[in-house]
Amino acid sequence: MSSNLAGRTSFFIHIAKIILSKNPSWHTGGTIAYGKRDNSGTIRTLTDFLRQAPTQDEDFKVLQFLSIRTFNGFAASIKLALSGYSQNGALLMRDILETVFLTDMFNKDRTTIKQWREANSAKEKDKFRPIKVHKFLDAHDSFTGEKRAATYKMFCELAGHPSMHSIHMLRPQVGGDAVGGPFIEFKMLQAVLSEMTKLAIQVGEISSDFFPNDSKAHILRSP
Repeated sequence: MSSNLAGRTSFFIHIAKIILSKNPSWHTGGTIAYGKRDNSGTIRTLTDFLRQAPTQDEDFKVLQFLSIRTFNGFAASIKLALSGYSQNGALLMRDILETVFLTDMFNKDRTTIKQWREANSAKEKDKFRPIKVHKFLDAHDSFTGEKRAATYKMFCELAGHPSMHSIHMLRPQVGGDAVGGPFIEFKMLQAVLSEMTKLAIQVGEISSDFFPNDSKAHILRSP
């Protein structure tokens, strides 16, 4: 049974690569959407530059920790999606989304980094609950419509929580039966990769704001 499942997973990874090769506009992922390729052929991302930046600043170390978490999330999410487990990939994307919003909050109010880092009581932590972060960002950016909350809710309902909505991502065909194990459904895979692209762009834009000017210059000079 386990060897058969492994074989199916390997098969769907192969199929997904064929799909991506024929649909270049779908290409995405934490390692390619906002990265640069160096002379050795390896991909160097903004999150990796952020991780390597030397610092003794405890607040900056928080950003480094979050960048590592985000990069690992992208890597695992895209692997799951291309292996035929779109729902599990989307589940990790919800975590990435939550981290993106938190990092954006830190970017817009740098004093909140220390507050988050030192928060111990339930009252101190309450400020950083997802719904509170969404409201802070919407107010700061003068956004109406609560689109951030709607996106977070979408990931929760489709992947984050057991619900009737989550069944949709277990059906290879609309209105069909849910199945166990991996499967590739073109529109579902495209939707997952599209959302991943949006997240990757946000991570790149927000992360770049935390780099010292000399580090930014180094990145621009890198091949």
